[in-house]
Amino acid sequence: RKPAARHYYQKRTLARLFPYINKKFASLTRSVHNDGSVLKKLKQSALIAKMQKQQLICVYLSLIVLVSAKMVAGQVVKVGPCPSGIETVQDFDAEAYLGVWYEYSKYPFVFEAGGKCVQAEYGALTSDSVSVLNSQLSTFNEKSSISGVATIVGPGKLSVRFNGVASLAGSANYWVLGTDYDNYAVVYSCKNLIIAHAETVWILTRERDPSEDIVREAQDVLVSQGVSLDPMIVTDQSGCPDSK
Repeated sequence: RKPAARHYYQKRTLARLFPYINKKFASLTRSVHNDGSVLKKLKQSALIAKMQKQQLICVYLSLIVLVSAKMVAGQVVKVGPCPSGIETVQDFDAEAYLGVWYEYSKYPFVFEAGGKCVQAEYGALTSDSVSVLNSQLSTFNEKSSISGVATIVGPGKLSVRFNGVASLAGSANYWVLGTDYDNYAVVYSCKNLIIAHAETVWILTRERDPSEDIVREAQDVLVSQGVSLDPMIVTDQSGCPDSK
């Protein structure tokens, strides 16, 4: 049968089987054609439903990001995956990197909230791993510390795992973006979430109170790689027990 004839027989069959539906549909069709407001209302209803669906999706995704961000300890969270093209120190010398480093500044980091005199001490373990001991003073001048192991996984790239911390939050990538070993080190970490990523940045120095030139040199490393300095917070290194 031709398409027109086939449609005619299909319509007649439906009309016989469902006379009530056919009648209501015909009535609604006439109303839509005769009254533009009905069509307008239908369009508005469809638009509202679409907007509500989009809002629910946004709320759902926002909750995912918030939960994921909490799991990675409150670093700076941005939409999208971790940036590509971040370059680390290719001729990284782990032995020269050992020793005490003082935290000059960082991205907000919940584990260090309210802390001062933050420092990290790295010691030799094996040819491809170093010991890690991070310590700080609380607002009540109480010392706290956490230890772990950093394994070298690539040039200027380490994977750090802290003792006594759940595996989900206990490990992190530790990328050395720049260092002269004697004055400063710039460390970067990024973790992909579901629709976003969380970044942490540290500027470490060998002295608690580094010169402006040293700080500027470290900051230039971040700027050259497109890493924002805006979230950086300067760490309080005053009144520390071993201050000079």
